[in-house]
Amino acid sequence: MDRVRIKSLSVIILSVMMSMMPLSAQEEEVNFEELFNFGEEITDEAPAEEDFDSLFEEDAVTDAAAEEGDVVINMLERQLIPRQLSLSISLSSPAYVSTDLMTWNSYVDGRFSVEFPLLLLGVVPGFSISNYKFENALPVGGIYEGMSLFATASRPLFPGKLTVGAGLVGDSPGAFAQQGYEFVFWDRLVLSADFRLTWAQSMLGGDPVTWFDVAFTPGFIALTIK
Repeated sequence: MDRVRIKSLSVIILSVMMSMMPLSAQEEEVNFEELFNFGEEITDEAPAEEDFDSLFEEDAVTDAAAEEGDVVINMLERQLIPRQLSLSISLSSPAYVSTDLMTWNSYVDGRFSVEFPLLLLGVVPGFSISNYKFENALPVGGIYEGMSLFATASRPLFPGKLTVGAGLVGDSPGAFAQQGYEFVFWDRLVLSADFRLTWAQSMLGGDPVTWFDVAFTPGFIALTIK
């Protein structure tokens, strides 16, 4: 009887195992299909040809915007640096001088300046003519005076205008740097306060000298080129 029971139990176990095998195969097939479907989803997310075309269109739009930006910058530069023929006359007086001029008395000097309606390398060319006079007070006697002639270049440096020049101070090479603050009325009349530092290589055949002057400058805009 025991042998019969053992055989019947073995048959039952084998039948159960055989019945489970198809289920495992089905489960494996389902897993493969899910993996395959996952791959299809990734393929669907790949960019289409239209997406690549849109990228090229965006690059073209970016290039066009950059060109428009350059045009705007050029227009703004022309507005900030107007091309004008301006004439001005200044009255100036030295406020600070170098050591060699400490004992020399200064006077009110005159200056005539012209700026041309041109724009060269981002600056406005011009020229400036002025006189200067210093009289020695210790010891008494001796006069240092003459005329200065400079070629100038100016450019707006907000809130003012920066001007530099190089040329002659009397018979000596010289240069200057100037910062001005100007106000324009009725598009023609210009009033400005100018602060100029002048340098001369030699004073009366001696050492270099410098002086700093403050000027009141009325001017007139004779011509404007737009």
